[in-house]
Amino acid sequence: MLNPVEDRLRNELAALEQKQRKRDLRISDAIDFTSNDYLGLTQSPVIKARVIRDLQSGMLLGSGGSRLLRGNHVWHQLAEKEFAEFEDVEAALFFSSGYAANMAVLTAIPTRRDVILYDTMVHASIKEGIHSSLAAKKTFEHKSVASLRAAAESIKDVGNMYVVVESLYSMDGDEAPLEEIAAVCSELKLYLIVDEAHATGLFGKHGRGLIDDKNIREQILLSIHPCGKALAAAGAFVCSSEIIKSYLINKARTMIFTTALPPIVPATISEVLKEIKRNPAIIKKVHQNADYVREKLRSHLKKWIVPEGRSPIIPLIVGDDRVSVAVAAEMQMRGADIRPIRPPTVAEGTARFRITVSALHTKKDLDLLCDGLIEVEAHYL
Repeated sequence: MLNPVEDRLRNELAALEQKQRKRDLRISDAIDFTSNDYLGLTQSPVIKARVIRDLQSGMLLGSGGSRLLRGNHVWHQLAEKEFAEFEDVEAALFFSSGYAANMAVLTAIPTRRDVILYDTMVHASIKEGIHSSLAAKKTFEHKSVASLRAAAESIKDVGNMYVVVESLYSMDGDEAPLEEIAAVCSELKLYLIVDEAHATGLFGKHGRGLIDDKNIREQILLSIHPCGKALAAAGAFVCSSEIIKSYLINKARTMIFTTALPPIVPATISEVLKEIKRNPAIIKKVHQNADYVREKLRSHLKKWIVPEGRSPIIPLIVGDDRVSVAVAAEMQMRGADIRPIRPPTVAEGTARFRITVSALHTKKDLDLLCDGLIEVEAHYL
């Protein structure tokens, strides 16, 4: 018999199910068009062989503790050194996740005399860090440089002001106007923090990201690079000066009070960085695949909307929650794994599929996806 707490939870779950918004964990053997494995490197036999070699040479299965205790190993520090060189920055600090990195930066650095200005569409992990900060908070309109300027100029008598944006937003695959934002930050003496989660590995020299692509590294206070997307692993790097790195080691609670990731994770990242430099064609290939899908869907769909863009994230907006669930089930049966994204993750009336393509997709894979969606849409016209 359910207790009162479980009874309330059951009723809330039933309400979600009624609205077609209840989520469940499941595994699919259909072709992957939903993960963030943009370069397909989670499947690389070359990287797997290199990591197996490391395991056989004495790598531990677990880290054994936090990084300030016995959880700091040669593989963690080597990955930090290599990632700092990869990004052409002074220092990099490795965290257990993008969530932990964002929490660390946004709770440790801004003080109660400071203000954090942030784009309304930043990721939930960034918002959690901002909400946990002692600093005051203020939003500005998505990608609006004018709104950012107005927000900054409306604030008086504070310490430092920090601006937090993503370089590439994860739900629509749209890019921040980084050059314009950086110019405003320089003019108004604001400190710019950029999360490169979905741009690292895809843009700039060797896949450094959009900061490199836009040549604004010198105007950035620090950047955050989660490694669970194109870098095919887990964890996240904060790229910064040595001073900021040292400060985070001493003050960031998500560094101090959590067990470090197993050494196999930073070791994998080290091998991924080598592979990206060795085989830059995979970056070109994923962009070619994304262009093909975006162009074909935009040319043939009659009602559903595919916004313009240049990233491997291709939103397909269908609007209705129930339609998104039904179409996802139909596409699973056709062999394409796409997942419905519904409110509250996105705004009411904008249920969608967040389609992602990878460098591993063949033309046959892409046509299966596109032709299926075009045919299914005809049932809803």
